[in-house]
Amino acid sequence: MIGDSARGRGAKGLIADRLLLEARRRLLYSDESVGRIAGALGFRDPSYFSRFFRAKTGRSPRQFLIDNKGSAGVFWAETMGVPVP
Repeated sequence: MIGDSARGRGAKGLIADRLLLEARRRLLYSDESVGRIAGALGFRDPSYFSRFFRAKTGRSPRQFLIDNKGSAGVFWAETMGVPVP
């Protein structure tokens, strides 16, 4: 079966990988809020999306955004209403 052979992961793992890839892409290349991204990816609760993202990456969506957009990320986060430490 294709799902079992792809990186030794099952279907659930492949779906989680794809959700994470899309979440990263949207965080970096769109101006959508974390809540809107969560909804677009099928998460009913933005806090569950944040927990999923942290479990997979070790960082919150906000921290991922700041780390990967550098100083522009801080500006972007502030304009989106995301508190920056």
